[in-house]
Amino acid sequence: MVKLGQGIDWEVFDQEFGKHYAAKVGRPATRTRLIVGLTYLQFMYDMSDEAVVERWVESPYWQHFTGEEYFQHDFPLHPTTLVKWRRKIAEEGCEWLMTQTLQAGKKLGVLKTSSLDKVVMDKVYAIHAPKVACIAKGKARNPYEFGAKVSIAVTAKDSWVVGARTFKGNPYDSHTLFEASDQIKSITDHIPKQVYVDRGYRAAYLGQQTDVIITGQKRHSKATSGG
Repeated sequence: MVKLGQGIDWEVFDQEFGKHYAAKVGRPATRTRLIVGLTYLQFMYDMSDEAVVERWVESPYWQHFTGEEYFQHDFPLHPTTLVKWRRKIAEEGCEWLMTQTLQAGKKLGVLKTSSLDKVVMDKVYAIHAPKVACIAKGKARNPYEFGAKVSIAVTAKDSWVVGARTFKGNPYDSHTLFEASDQIKSITDHIPKQVYVDRGYRAAYLGQQTDVIITGQKRHSKATSGG
């Protein structure tokens, strides 16, 4: 984390996002590096706004990553600031943020191109999202959950975040895989050779260049048609 923080060109984020956090009368501006760093940590560890802020107070490594020179004992910002931030930069801004971080990892040599060949795709239900829906789970203990369905993609070897996308409603997992895969290609400029998913993605297809490997299957093969 320390090495990555040192390798990122934080001025690029100031140029791209700084306009969103110009100081206002009577209120100090939020540092771009702080909020960009917290946003990436959220992607990396799949944490709520409240949880990432609380963890930041406890971790000197996270504080160093976001630009602090001395250990801080107070919350860096209110969690709702992160909500407002995501609304301002929108999905395109989040994707650009991930692209810049991955490029820094490659430049430092801590992210190998070969690591992008194998990706783990998972679905989570973000109950802390601004908009949530009632989602039927089909399970006896918890037949319904309130949340937003979110796709998270990380490299299988070293857990670099290469995709994060929220889906409206409750689409079948297999129906979201193609869109999530397209985001990975856009962010990394690389097509994974293997994508690991759970059984909710059964019958998913990504074309001849990518194997979709479902948890629990002893064998796998490329699909021959994309129905």
